[in-house]
Amino acid sequence: PPLPSPLPLSPPSSSMLFVPSISALRVSMPHARHACVSCLHQRFSPLNRRSPLFSDSSLQGRGRAGTNANFRTRVFMNGPILDASSSSPSNPPPDGDKLFSAPASRNVSPILDVMKTLVPQGEGKVLAVAEGSGQHVSCFAKNLPLLKFVATDLDSKAVASIRAYVKEEGVSNVLAIEQLDMTAVPHWEEKSWASSSSFDLVYAVNLTHISPWAASLGLLATAARLLREGGVLMIYGPFKVDGKCTTESNEEFDKKLRSQNSEWGYRDIDDLKAAGSERGLKFVRAESMPANNFILIFNK
Repeated sequence: PPLPSPLPLSPPSSSMLFVPSISALRVSMPHARHACVSCLHQRFSPLNRRSPLFSDSSLQGRGRAGTNANFRTRVFMNGPILDASSSSPSNPPPDGDKLFSAPASRNVSPILDVMKTLVPQGEGKVLAVAEGSGQHVSCFAKNLPLLKFVATDLDSKAVASIRAYVKEEGVSNVLAIEQLDMTAVPHWEEKSWASSSSFDLVYAVNLTHISPWAASLGLLATAARLLREGGVLMIYGPFKVDGKCTTESNEEFDKKLRSQNSEWGYRDIDDLKAAGSERGLKFVRAESMPANNFILIFNK
């Protein structure tokens, strides 16, 4: 709906795209006061405009083998998480411990729509792997209040950012936030939240293509251990189909990733299906998503 008037904002010039601040939207829009920050960025950010030159799969990921000097920002699984040197009018600078991922702000709503069809209607438990900034889990927890969430990431700064987003949104259904490396075998017995076969959903967003293959195998093994019978693993990202990228731009980006790090690159859906099957996970379907991405769905 149109923004209510008056707004405490100056009119933009004809040569500028004007986007009101999140704080102004929350004050001025009654229906937005309880909306999560990620969803508001998704709705009003100029980066939400789809373009073949800038898609969700064009600047995403964090490698498990560290950062690469050719990338301007630290590269994270849910997109480049910006520091002060890489902020711009369309990419806000960090706020305290909070980090910001533009791809996460764009894909959070489409992913939530699919997630709602996969989780229990009542109480349940969800594990986020390679959560990144925290924009996803804070929004999901707010929109699915009957579910209990556990959020993990390898990076300590990401863990701090997740805590900051969760605190800002005021959600109480995020049970634990901690570091977790998918390339290592976690000491599950040391984690109070990680009892076997206790989760209804495990999800990962933009993990597989900018990380070693070992991280994808670790994700599958984690899901096989922690999901209850009938539980769901949901993997979002760009993938190869029958050994080929789905677009020329994805093919170019895949080559760039592999040149940056030989362990990175788009994974073929068939390879993930086979690896999942070896670990007791049945592939259900690949659901097409915006910007040449997919959600892969597995059942235990």
